Amino acid sequence: MHFSVPHPVRHATQPVTSPRSTLLYHEAVYGSQVAADILEQQFAQAHYRLVVSGIVPPPQ
Repeated sequence: MHFSVPHPVRHATQPVTSPRSTLLYHEAVYGSQVAADILEQQFAQAHYRLVVSGIVPPPQ
C-alpha cells in the first residue's frame, strides 16, 4: 500500500497538534532513530529558550 507523505518543509508551516503526532510524522518521513534525534534537538532548543528567558532555571 502506497501513501504520500507531505514534504517536511511544507509541514513546518502547519501547526503541530502534539509531540506524539510530530514524532509519528518524523518517523514516517525519516525513520525512528532520526525522529528521536530531531525530537531531542527540538526539546533542547525549546528548553534553552526557556532558560534564556528566565522561565526555567538552568540545569545544575
